[in-house]
Amino acid sequence: MKSILPLVLLFTLISCATPETLRDQYNVSWVKSRKEVPQENWIYTVMPRDRMASFCITSQNLACAWVTPYTQCDIYLPIGYTQYMKWHEEQHCKGWTH
Repeated sequence: MKSILPLVLLFTLISCATPETLRDQYNVSWVKSRKEVPQENWIYTVMPRDRMASFCITSQNLACAWVTPYTQCDIYLPIGYTQYMKWHEEQHCKGWTH
């Protein structure tokens, strides 16, 4: 009987090298990509939607989070934002990306 030790080692290495992932309610795939910014360093700014383009450089400018690794996370949300929008941007502060 051949030893299964090489297979066990291989699967252990693969599981250690596989990044942490999650999927949210809208099937967006997230990957843990950096260390979390401490929550006391999250700064929320709520503004009219027509001002979002000045802060969020995305195709839709719905909301955004600017992360300065390990130190600060600025979250920009439009007036009337949804709980999902807030949750989504907070995930970036927690080190997740999509």
